[in-house]
Amino acid sequence: MRTTVLDLLRYVHALRSDFFEASATLGWTGFAKDRGVSLGSFRNLFLHLAYVEEHHVTQFCEGKATVWPYVSEQVSRRRYRTFDEVRERLRSVAALAEERFGVWDNERALGQEVAWVRLGHPIRLAREQALTQCTTEHLLHLGEIEAMLWQADIEPPTTLWIDRMVLHGRPPAPPPVRVLRRIRRDGVATGRFEPRHRGPAPPRDPTRAAGTRAKRAGSARVGPGRTAPRRVARGPADLVDGSVRRVGTRSTGPRGGVADRSPGVARPFGGVRCISSRDPRIGPEKPPAGSQTP
Repeated sequence: MRTTVLDLLRYVHALRSDFFEASATLGWTGFAKDRGVSLGSFRNLFLHLAYVEEHHVTQFCEGKATVWPYVSEQVSRRRYRTFDEVRERLRSVAALAEERFGVWDNERALGQEVAWVRLGHPIRLAREQALTQCTTEHLLHLGEIEAMLWQADIEPPTTLWIDRMVLHGRPPAPPPVRVLRRIRRDGVATGRFEPRHRGPAPPRDPTRAAGTRAKRAGSARVGPGRTAPRRVARGPADLVDGSVRRVGTRSTGPRGGVADRSPGVARPFGGVRCISSRDPRIGPEKPPAGSQTP
């Protein structure tokens, strides 16, 4: 579903209403107190936002290039002296906007040319752009209000778009698929991710498990149609300075080097040639110098 500027303004309505109710818990004195922000107090900010939306909806978006009034007129102290009056002001403006949204909720109406006033000069622009300006004005001042709530030790309502406009306040359902989580070892992120299953584990396939075990215990192919059991070196006779491990007719070095296919010869990375003590060309293994033989 496509998100439009009208959806953003509906989000603004819900957030503005919740922020107002949260700030009302301070009492009227704290609500009207000058806190050193752009317009001074919670009261002035909410009244300013109500006027901004009303002016955009009834003037600019109707093609009327009406000049902005002074802020002192928008937040006049002769009116709106109680919480009920401010609350009713916000609700009436939101209801007025919703009526217009029902008419403008199509691409043709949003793209229609309307008026706006910048520094006293009228300009022409699309209705969608004028409504976007109204939205950004709200978001900036609502950010101020959120910071003021934190300073007053009041937990602000959630501002997450997903919570408000997608989940509508409902908690998300447990995911039916696996969720990836980062694996950390010794406090350092390894960058690896492993699946983490939430909910009942899926049933195991016994056929697949048996095939995996048979594969692990399988044999290394020696020739066409011939196999031989794998042999891993266990004693010093199979190793030269701990650097070569013999597996069947292949040997690997400490860094993943691969031996050639001649018995007892391995060539790890770096071009080092290691010869096993079992190589018939060098005879039996000699004891190290200084050791006592029985």
